[in-house]
Amino acid sequence: MKLPIIGSVSALKINVLRTNDDVYVKHYIPNREIISCKPRCNHCCYRKIYVSIGEAVVMMQHLQKKNKLKGVMERSSSTLQIATGTDVDTYYAMKIPCPVLNVQTGLCEAYAVRPPSCSTHFVLSDPEGCNQWSPTRVKYIDFRSEYHLQKYNEMNESKVSPALLLKLPIQKAFEVAEKIKEREFESLDQVLISIAKDAL
Repeated sequence: MKLPIIGSVSALKINVLRTNDDVYVKHYIPNREIISCKPRCNHCCYRKIYVSIGEAVVMMQHLQKKNKLKGVMERSSSTLQIATGTDVDTYYAMKIPCPVLNVQTGLCEAYAVRPPSCSTHFVLSDPEGCNQWSPTRVKYIDFRSEYHLQKYNEMNESKVSPALLLKLPIQKAFEVAEKIKEREFESLDQVLISIAKDAL
């Protein structure tokens, strides 16, 4: 029996959508009303973002439906070597936007299926505090919903192949996902071996 990658990420997609659901977020995050993140305050989108292979496939499916995939993949490819060859601090200092960020609108092109590394990260301070390049930077109060993230991970552990949960810089995750998304495999072990080879 052949195992198509695209079909095998359906459980992961359900978990991503559930994690991004506003009702779910309000239930699991205390003091939700004082979170100051707003549309277009996207300084966090310039950090080195890690996503799983499966999350990359989910985003690619979404972007394909919106006819946005080609542009995102081009931006991703153009910064791939920098993303895989620099540490997180150096990368952030270079002010490189996430390939999924539309710098013209300031919005994420895959917001509905953004990975939990994004959807569980908030600030309680003025969003300008997130801007490390601002000359008048204010105090930055970071807030990561660890419980929120833990619930997502628990949902995946029982339903998603570990091969699809390997985390890489988003540019590398897109590259690997692009290579494997049209393939079929005999087993989940084959998926893991293939991903390990492509991720090197």
